Amino acid sequence: MKRAINEIQGMVLKAARGAGVPLGIAEDLSDCVPFALAENALNDIADILNRGEFSSLIGDIAMLDSQICGRPGSRVPHMPAGLFRALCAARGMGTQPDVASGPQTISETHWVKLAKLAALTYVPATETSRVSGAGADLSDND
Repeated sequence: MKRAINEIQGMVLKAARGAGVPLGIAEDLSDCVPFALAENALNDIADILNRGEFSSLIGDIAMLDSQICGRPGSRVPHMPAGLFRALCAARGMGTQPDVASGPQTISETHWVKLAKLAALTYVPATETSRVSGAGADLSDND
């Protein structure tokens, strides 16, 4: 299935938030999508989010932030190498890999994994939410 890069970035952001990742880390993952696609690391993002173990991810991103501030980190990254390179590239660090552009073919399996997590951010459709103004009215003609 072909998807636009900004659509993939939006899905990764929503999926990360649905998985419980802090907003800043979710934005970092979303920002690195063009590089992750070039590194074939989108599946790594989906797998990390589905596992729900974020301490290594947060620690690795904190190490990158420390390096940007001039404090070299001695920590060895725990995330997959392609994803680490993509996060570095999104920050302008290290060797810049090619950047994916144009529509990208995304595995249906990975898209469904991301979509299930993204759905956790949606407000449940209830009669109470509809009465309070959510969704379309009985006649949606605007």
